[in-house]
Amino acid sequence: MSLTFARYGKDKVRIFRIVRNGDWHDVVEYTVCALVEGKIETSYTQADNTFKNTVNVLAKTSPHVLNPALFALHIGLHFVTKYDHLNKSFVEIQQFKWSRIPVGGKDHKHSFVRDGDEKLL
Repeated sequence: MSLTFARYGKDKVRIFRIVRNGDWHDVVEYTVCALVEGKIETSYTQADNTFKNTVNVLAKTSPHVLNPALFALHIGLHFVTKYDHLNKSFVEIQQFKWSRIPVGGKDHKHSFVRDGDEKLL
C-alpha cells in the first residue's frame, strides 16, 4: 500500500528572537505552523522530521525574521527548494505583540513588555 496524499510538518513551533543592531534591539515572538506536500512516505515510515529544527535555524539566520510575511515565505521556499521530493509548502505564523517600555517619555532601546494577548495572523 502506498501513501497517495498527505501533508506533513510541524505545528506550534515557538520562536522568540532578539535582533540586535548596536544598542537598539527588536524582539519578535511567533508560533509557526509549517506543512509540506510531496513524496513524503519516508517521513511517516522513518520518522524523518526536521521541521522544528529548520524553523529555529531560519529564525536565527533569516534576514526576514522581523517581518512575519517575508519570514513565512522564506520558510516555505526553503523547504521546496532544498528538498526535491517536496512540491508545496504551507506556512502560517501567529505573531504575539511586544511593545517597547517608555522611559523618560521615549521608547527604551532594549526593554520590552508583552503587550496583552493580541495576536497577528
